[in-house]
Amino acid sequence: MFTEKRPTMTSDILIAAAISQGMTESEANEIGHNYSGHMDGYDLAKYLDRHCDWDTSRETVDELDEVIFEAKEKLKALEYEWVSRNNIQQPLCNGTRIKDGIIDGVYEYQAARYKVIKNGDTAQSSSRLIVKFEDAVLTDQPQIEGAA
Repeated sequence: MFTEKRPTMTSDILIAAAISQGMTESEANEIGHNYSGHMDGYDLAKYLDRHCDWDTSRETVDELDEVIFEAKEKLKALEYEWVSRNNIQQPLCNGTRIKDGIIDGVYEYQAARYKVIKNGDTAQSSSRLIVKFEDAVLTDQPQIEGAA
């Protein structure tokens, strides 16, 4: 869909964030190589405690939360740079039916993502799925009137 792939979380981003938060290079490498996208500071601390012989505390959890936050902010900035560099525009119109539901607009808090009314919900529902542009899969179902 796009000539250049969207940036993803990498161990390099996590290592840089950990070092900037005062972790040693060894600690930063363990964080970078053991973090998984679903983890928060607590989950990462438990993993490091069990598998990397860390002696973790509540303070460690807070420090890891800060590392993860910084890494996610860096990734967010890289995604906005990617959008700008590649002149990425909304490929599907609002009202288009995709596999996950109906596109209700562009999500304004992260780069190149749709707000989607999930299947079974109405437009009055306050919840929306957030779907990356490149993950939006058209369906054979009828489109909403006025959608391209």
